[in-house]
Amino acid sequence: MNYNEFMLSIKKNSFKEKYLFTGEEVYLMNEALNELIDANIPKGTEGMNLSRIDLKDANIEDLKNSIVTLPFLAQRKITVVYSPEILSENYNNEISLDLLSDLGNHQVLILIDNDKKIKANSKLYKAFKSDEIILFDKLKGKDLVSWIEEKLKAYNKKIDLKNISYFIQQSGYLSKNLKLNLNDLENEILKIVSYSNKEIIDKDTIDKSMIKLLDKNIFDLLTSIGEQNVDNSLKIFSEIYLMDEPVIKIVYMINRRFRLQLAYKSYRKANYSDEDIAAKLRIKPYEYNKISAISNRYSIDRLTKCIQAVIETEKTLKSKAVNERYELENLIVKLVKSNYK
Repeated sequence: MNYNEFMLSIKKNSFKEKYLFTGEEVYLMNEALNELIDANIPKGTEGMNLSRIDLKDANIEDLKNSIVTLPFLAQRKITVVYSPEILSENYNNEISLDLLSDLGNHQVLILIDNDKKIKANSKLYKAFKSDEIILFDKLKGKDLVSWIEEKLKAYNKKIDLKNISYFIQQSGYLSKNLKLNLNDLENEILKIVSYSNKEIIDKDTIDKSMIKLLDKNIFDLLTSIGEQNVDNSLKIFSEIYLMDEPVIKIVYMINRRFRLQLAYKSYRKANYSDEDIAAKLRIKPYEYNKISAISNRYSIDRLTKCIQAVIETEKTLKSKAVNERYELENLIVKLVKSNYK
């Protein structure tokens, strides 16, 4: 059962004794859980009718005690279990009989598996019927478009389909390699709303209000290189590489940042003001602030050597078939080395 089907079942006042909430979309999971709680527990009685148990801090006995407790002035007692993979690891027939069988219609037991740690072939997973397993996958297609439109509508903003598609692309929400959820998407929407005083959200508004993921990661990479932290630099690069951006684009952006830093340092050495430097570099205030902040980690000599190393790597990538990831990792190690100071 998916999110929409589950929400419809709540409206119909149709409930099961137990559920397994599983998937990566934590935002929808929390929303569904709150709706389930509101539909079954009167306000003010949550302390007696709602238990939240994290098996990292509790034990099976705490869970057993919760599910045998009768509701008080409510239709049902709800027990929410976090870190349920611990239950799966210690799962056996006795636990199955005690915890998952004959709970009664006065109980609702919910396992929150937001990291999909409970495998579909495990005994615990198989203890749930198909209509008791609620899948919280990322929104796609019309569902995602509608969600974005509704969020913007709440702030009296409108957006057309073309710019919704552009917004989704820039957010990275649908990337298979990035762990982003609707919380992240909502934060980007709030940035757009805060930035724009217009009713219609257009491409220019999106560009000016959103910090592009690749840009941010490149800045983080150069900061880490400046700190001469090899492990963290390689870790950040790995995250960039998984974004499926063309390697030659990544190299270009690294080179561009180093050149901007070198220009900044040179203008600053010549006693130019911030206003004059920003005008000469022709970059936006946000990027200028990042460039000025990171540049104190590099000397002019080191930046010159870094640029030369990047150019050499770029030539290698363009001239022959090589392992692109290896070449970039090798470049990063070179940039971090102390003799580039």
